[in-house]
Amino acid sequence: MVERCLREARIGFLHAAKLHPAMKHAAGARRLLGRRTIFNLPGPLMNPAGVKRQLVGVARRSLVTPMAIALKDLGARRAFVVHGWDGRCDLSVTGPSTCVELGDGELTARLVHPADFGLTVAELTELSADSPEASAAAIRAVLAGERGPRWNHTLLNAAAALAVAGVACDLAEGRARAADAINRGAARVTLDRLAAISRGQA
Repeated sequence: MVERCLREARIGFLHAAKLHPAMKHAAGARRLLGRRTIFNLPGPLMNPAGVKRQLVGVARRSLVTPMAIALKDLGARRAFVVHGWDGRCDLSVTGPSTCVELGDGELTARLVHPADFGLTVAELTELSADSPEASAAAIRAVLAGERGPRWNHTLLNAAAALAVAGVACDLAEGRARAADAINRGAARVTLDRLAAISRGQA
């Protein structure tokens, strides 16, 4: 199923518990603990697709550089490891985010702030969703073109992914490309295709 999603929708979800037997055995204990553990870190490092370019979010600022070093040691060519100072594993629009960039075998640390890209600083509550259904509705609203904090948050992180992939030369170009993909409806079409394949409806 994942292979078909990647082939036909050009996007797929790699669930570590299904793709790595050892991770599956830890799933029950992780659910019981109800909080982040060391098992949140190996997933991106054990990507079965053998990818060499990654955007990875971590839950603590102190983990950004160690994760970037690990990716470098594992042969990644280009990567962004990020942490929002609000605690999110993203580049955040609520304030500064730490980003360590891997490129040409070198690590470069910097702060990314939404104001650097003309984005309005938001409150964390403006990004939150309290259920899977609310999260899905928020995603679809953004892809339908609804502007606001979630739109800005989406563009900033999509920009990072496009820069890591080499599709954009930097975050500014990546943001413009991401906005264009949403405005043209291409992002919504991709999501609809992924959902249809995943549900066995395509």
